[in-house]
Amino acid sequence: MRSMTFYGLVLALLLFPSPLLTTELSGTEGAVKRPNILIMMADDMGITDASCYNGNAQTARIDRLANEGIRYTNFYSGASNGSPTRAAMLTGRTPSRVGVYDSLVADAPMRLPETEITIPKLLKPLGYDTAHFGKWHLATYNEKNTMLEGTPDKHGYDYWFGCANNAAPSHFQPNNYHRNGIRLKKDGYACQEVAAESIKWLRSRKNKEHPFFMTVWYNEPHVKLAAPENLIHKYMAAGFHQEALYYATIENMDIASGRILDVLDELKLRENTLVLFTSGNGPELFKTSSDPFRMKKLFLYEGGIRVPGIVRWPGHAEGGKISDVPIGFVDLLPTLVSIAGGTVPTDRTIDGENVLPALHGKPLVRTKPLFWYFYKFEPLCALRDGDYKITATTDDFANANTTKIWQFSQQNQVFIKSAKLTRFELYNLKNDPSETTDIAATEPEIFAALQEKIIAFHAEMIRESPEWEGLPSD
Repeated sequence: MRSMTFYGLVLALLLFPSPLLTTELSGTEGAVKRPNILIMMADDMGITDASCYNGNAQTARIDRLANEGIRYTNFYSGASNGSPTRAAMLTGRTPSRVGVYDSLVADAPMRLPETEITIPKLLKPLGYDTAHFGKWHLATYNEKNTMLEGTPDKHGYDYWFGCANNAAPSHFQPNNYHRNGIRLKKDGYACQEVAAESIKWLRSRKNKEHPFFMTVWYNEPHVKLAAPENLIHKYMAAGFHQEALYYATIENMDIASGRILDVLDELKLRENTLVLFTSGNGPELFKTSSDPFRMKKLFLYEGGIRVPGIVRWPGHAEGGKISDVPIGFVDLLPTLVSIAGGTVPTDRTIDGENVLPALHGKPLVRTKPLFWYFYKFEPLCALRDGDYKITATTDDFANANTTKIWQFSQQNQVFIKSAKLTRFELYNLKNDPSETTDIAATEPEIFAALQEKIIAFHAEMIRESPEWEGLPSD
């Protein structure tokens, strides 16, 4: 289901045991009260870092959120690194399809094109107040970390507070945050400053009857790390000498998240607010943060793209549940826009699905598989269809990526447009979540079907993906 009209909402009210949306009477007609939406996203946090995912970081507020909502064990980021995964979340499209091929760096032309339709662009006409807080990483910026083209206000946000990329010089006293384009220096920890700005905006909204859409994208626990001394000592005392600062940074972010959630309660917004907590991609620093999954950030094996995913929506998502339904960042646009009563774009390819049935514990039938692409690491592509995942790369991969690690070059662009998939691996994620055994030879029919799908998806994406001018050469 790509869109939901008023009559579609009425039908859904009859089909689902809990209502899709609450309603208020307006005269003789039912007026839909649209839900508030809050997306909180960590940066480089592994799926097995939070304590509710059996991790070592103490995340009391994230754990409480999981107890009050649904904790997903097959939740997927939009990409294996920063800028592409954010593009996927906002557009519902595979990020390379929109030209966000890699993490954005200073003085480079690549950014999220302003021609793309984002979640806030679709929600604003429905009466939503929209605000972004924290790391943006979708705009061009200069060496002084000043955002230039593609700032949040160009993508549907009324209000924004954030930074172009990572908090600098670290998470403590960052000096590269902007509020609606004006640069600021903050004295506290990045996550706490982001929480404070979020809370200030929530309390100061002029018309509190309006629904809101908020993205709170923390810088933590991406490097450079910083956290309060008492939290660091806590983990040192527990024997986590190497990881103490990392876990302390995550707990500090958890405390900041709790502050925002407390204000939802204070303002009596909790019952009509859908909250999602997730992470942008897999972990960078510690392999234990993605155990038992293979690899970590930058790779399209499970450790790089399977992330925490917790949804709390009182009266709609049953509390205390654990779900293994595969859901990806690309699913957020079609799902959230449909929940709000809006219309999903039909003038462009949307790669996600409306996964609302999964929030109600219903079976989810996908019409499109989940797909990922990153030109810089093997495997080049990955596609999940049901329990099976196929990966692919190209024979000339080793000779095609000679550029600096965080620089997207003209040679990279040529490679992306010309590469043909030639080598494949097949895994059954239900039986082998660690991707240890390639079963392509023992499951020839499934392998042939998924090989055809991944080749077709890759070719379609490459045909549509734009080319950037002004790229450096190797």
